[in-house]
Amino acid sequence: MIFGALGMIFFADAVSFEDGSAILFINTSMKGGDIDSIKGGKDIFMVKIKNDGKFFGKNLWEEPKDDEAVKAILDKDNNILLLCTSFSMTEI
Repeated sequence: MIFGALGMIFFADAVSFEDGSAILFINTSMKGGDIDSIKGGKDIFMVKIKNDGKFFGKNLWEEPKDDEAVKAILDKDNNILLLCTSFSMTEI
């Protein structure tokens, strides 16, 4: 799986599930291409992949200012806890 366009894209962290699937958290600031994320500053792109490595789903967390994923963990109930830095002042 390759994503690309003009701008930056950096892997931040990932969580994996018992079925072998995983969610990757990627910090990005790109215009156009596979991840068109220029709404303000840096954004967080989340992509879920199956245990065979195939793309399953995606979500882009876009806010007006810089938002970056730092660390992701699963709690005992498989809830994702995502530590981020954010300069956006909107409710999520």
